[in-house]
This record gives sequence, C-alpha cells and structure tokens, in this order.
Amino acid sequence: VPLYCLSIILFFWIIQSIYIAINFSDEQLNGNNPLWISIYNTISAFYNCGLNLFPDSFIRFQKNWLILISIGLCSCFGGTSFPYVMRFILSLFKNFASKKIQLEYSDFLNRSCVHYSHIFSSLMTKALILQLLTLTTSGIVIFLIAEWNNPKLDYLSTSELFLNAWFLSVMTRSAGMNSIDLTQLSHATLLTYTAMMYIYEHPVIDSHPDDSEKTAFSKLAYKRTKQLFSTPTIWLFFSIICVLLIEQHQSKPYITISSVIFEFASAVGTCGFSLSAPGTSFSLSG
Repeated sequence: VPLYCLSIILFFWIIQSIYIAINFSDEQLNGNNPLWISIYNTISAFYNCGLNLFPDSFIRFQKNWLILISIGLCSCFGGTSFPYVMRFILSLFKNFASKKIQLEYSDFLNRSCVHYSHIFSSLMTKALILQLLTLTTSGIVIFLIAEWNNPKLDYLSTSELFLNAWFLSVMTRSAGMNSIDLTQLSHATLLTYTAMMYIYEHPVIDSHPDDSEKTAFSKLAYKRTKQLFSTPTIWLFFSIICVLLIEQHQSKPYITISSVIFEFASAVGTCGFSLSAPGTSFSLSG
C-alpha cells in the first residue's frame, strides 16, 4: 500500500510539474514554484483533503484538460477507486508469480474482505464499480441538463463543459475541489451534489472469517440497499431535483432551493405550512 501511494503521487506530480512549468507564468501561479504547486495539489487530491494554493480552487485550470484529468484521477486512485485499483494490481502480481505464491494470492483475493477491510471480493468489487459509475454518470448527466443553457457558462465550449461536468462529479464524491464557481450553478445541480456528498459509496465491509463471497456480498447489498432506499432521504432529494429542473426556466425568482426544500419538508412532515407567491393568496406549490 505505501508503494502504491508513493507511485501514484510521484507519477501525477511529475506530469503536472512539467505541464505547469511550460504552460503557466509566475503571475498565473501567484509566484509559486511549479514543483511545489504540483506536489501540494497532488497529495491534497490523493488523500481527498480538498486544499490547494489558489483562492479560486481549480477555476483557473477549468480549460486545461491535463490538469483537471490528472487531479480527478489522482483523487479517484486515493479515494473511491482505491479498492478496485488495489485488487487489479494484486491480480497482476498473481499472474506473474510462481505457482506457490499464486496460491497465496488466490486465497487473499478470494477472502480479501477478511484479510483487509478495503479490498473486496471480485463480486463485491464489480458491484461497487457499477455503483460508482452510476453515481458519477448521474452527476454528469444532471449537470449537463441543468447547465447546458446557463448563460454564466457561455465562455466554456461543449467539450470543456463535459470536462468540468466530469471533474465536479468526481470531486463531489471525494476531494471537494471545484473548477467552476459553484454560485454560478443552478439549484438542481447544487442539490444533486448535496445528495452525492450525502451518499457514501466506499463502505468498509464487516464479515466473519467463515463468510463465503456470496454471504459477504449479501451483507453488503442488504446494508447498502437499506441505507439508500429504505429511508425517505434519497427519494426526497430526487423529488426536489426534479422540481428544480422543471422550474429553473420558468422565470419565477421566488422559486429558490430553500423555498422548494421548505415545501417538501412541510409535505413530508404532514405539517401543512406553505409559502405563497408574491402578490397572491395561493400556496407556492399550488
């Protein structure tokens, strides 16, 4: 694990150092050394810290593909994708090891959640990869739907909009660095990110040494399903996002994220309170 962490950090540090030194002036870097900026941002991204040396986070790099992709991947390798990448590396070691060592690797990989809490069995790894891809894709799609005609983002080309949608979706799941001023985004996008920050997709598996892979996976599936879908929170987030997407082009300044949340909270709690539209006597949700 230490060798894995060191290798990822060194790789992305070298790439960013060279790119930043060639393409950015001292003024753009606030007088900081490219080597220092690169190592600081790389470590911060890898360990999902979220700190950087610029007051605007990564907004100044929002059109730089190499910077955003390298920081996004570094964040994934140190956070949400850590168990998947580690299992892949161990599988490679197994293929090139002697027969005796291969048996040890096979036992470790087959009972990985028993030996190490953050490396999962093959079946669980596939399920969690699917979950991660689903969440990330959902964030990208909702961003594109909500922000496609956002006049505040007209300076971004179509490809740059896709790039920043991916970067923000990844960072919402882990490191929290932003490449776009979040105050420029729609309520639907912000609420989506709120839901994504709420969902914790990287669980630690608790299993008994005698548990089979299917048993351990069943425990994970039951636990995650219960957490995500047996509570009204996720459905509440989803419903609010849908309302914000529908209302964002209706030119109704009194429809804000706070007013929509208020209406839903009143409905869920069967309270009956409701805000009213300015100059009218009917309910805001009427």
